[in-house]
Amino acid sequence: LSFDGATVSGAVRITSDVSDLLELEVVAGFYDVDGTLLGTDRFVHHLGDEVHDGPPVESEAFTIAVPAPLAGRVGAVAVGVPVLVNE
Repeated sequence: LSFDGATVSGAVRITSDVSDLLELEVVAGFYDVDGTLLGTDRFVHHLGDEVHDGPPVESEAFTIAVPAPLAGRVGAVAVGVPVLVNE
């Protein structure tokens, strides 16, 4: 997990199963230097009509940009995964 002041990025490692990832939602909470929540944004993955050969991918990379109105004000980020669905 990394935060460069403009984006938070990382990867979710899926270890619970050997099936395709159907749905994933990663939520980032953006905080100022005093710990006040300024806002949130999210990354969403939906399984489309892709056909996967071989074993499913065990990790899903994500990037979430700091919302424009919060630019330059974010001092910390917290990330959570409220939705993870696989077959």
